Amino acid sequence: MKSEIKITADGSSTLFVPDLNEYYHSMYGAVQESEYVFLQMGLESFKHKNITLFEFGFGTGLNALLTFLKSDEYSYIEYHTMELYPLKWQVIEKLDFPELVRRIEKGKAIGRTLILKVKFENFEQITRSKSQPESFTFPSIHKTAVDLASAIDYKNKGVRLLGLTLSNLENPEETDAQQLEINFNN
Repeated sequence: MKSEIKITADGSSTLFVPDLNEYYHSMYGAVQESEYVFLQMGLESFKHKNITLFEFGFGTGLNALLTFLKSDEYSYIEYHTMELYPLKWQVIEKLDFPELVRRIEKGKAIGRTLILKVKFENFEQITRSKSQPESFTFPSIHKTAVDLASAIDYKNKGVRLLGLTLSNLENPEETDAQQLEINFNN
């Protein structure tokens, strides 16, 4: 579906779909709207608790991104989402959430394990993960998630849930830990 990038009143980007005459976010401010509706009026009610949440309509990923940036304020967050019209990475990059991406890359918490959970309509569940010595970056999370999802056989199976979890978290300011590699080829 064709979409156009629009700048909202708070300077953040959103998408407009001409065929539906629909904006992904309020034109008063995409980030402002997500921070108020999703975080302040929703997520903040559960501070310091374990949370499993489901977002129907992933959209631009802004709510997931803001949740990740606040994740150090919660004991545990498991984030699930569905999207009928997933965006291509090139579109997400053009949305250019610069301050948010900078905060992730600089970040308070970083993770080295990405876990994909798929639940099928028959309640079968498959989990795939990838761990690496270096922390995931925002673009590498997307690429790794697509790679993990592509390796699963979906033939004749309806999917009822896809979930991504970033784990093996650490605070770069509080640790000097380093993942050591062992060469088994010698």
